[in-house]
Amino acid sequence: MRRTADRALRRQRVAVVLAVVVGVLAGLVVRWQPAGPLGATLVFVAMLLPVGVLAYGLFRWPGQRGLRVGDDAAEAYAPGRGVPLAALVIVGWLPAQLAQYEGRWERDVPAWLLTAAALAAMGYVGAGTWRRAARLALTPAGIGWQGWQRRPLFVPWVALDPTMPIHAVDGDGRLRLFLGRPELVDGRRRERGDLRLWIGDLDVSPSFLAAAIRHYRAHPEHRAAIGSPGERDRLVAVLGG
Repeated sequence: MRRTADRALRRQRVAVVLAVVVGVLAGLVVRWQPAGPLGATLVFVAMLLPVGVLAYGLFRWPGQRGLRVGDDAAEAYAPGRGVPLAALVIVGWLPAQLAQYEGRWERDVPAWLLTAAALAAMGYVGAGTWRRAARLALTPAGIGWQGWQRRPLFVPWVALDPTMPIHAVDGDGRLRLFLGRPELVDGRRRERGDLRLWIGDLDVSPSFLAAAIRHYRAHPEHRAAIGSPGERDRLVAVLGG
């Protein structure tokens, strides 16, 4: 399990470096605008590339796998799926702009202000993707979640509202949990009645994940076995794959 998390983080770090390099190259291509059909094609691809990557990251099919279990922790977990493509577009955008407009900043104060704001956003997103990989885990005590953009959350089973539904994905790549006792959620600043966790970057079937959470919410007698291969097999049999 730990090795899986380490590999996911290494992939993200490599992707961050590549995003910066590709951003610089794309900016230089747009700035120089090579002559001829090949040059026009390169400029078109350089300008369209971030849009295509962002669209793919936002609208790709959700994961189709179940939960994994590890040998070193009592939990069933879903690791990150690839890299957060939307974050990489943000990381690569500023180097592209700097390469494209280098040498023109002294006459353009708004450009300096835009660059400062973009640099802050790039630093925030880049630091998040460099330090954290998306992950969700079910444990005997509750649900742990971590995204690349913020600190981890932990939702005890007793914090869930037993009378409300659990939506697999409510149209925007998020898992929606209704809370009966929001004050028990660790890592959350505001005590609201619902919680929406971004699971679009997780390698897990949203419907299976929601069904597993519903099952453990309704059957506390099975929570103690979470993380064992036998419990994983039993859960798959109960939920139908």
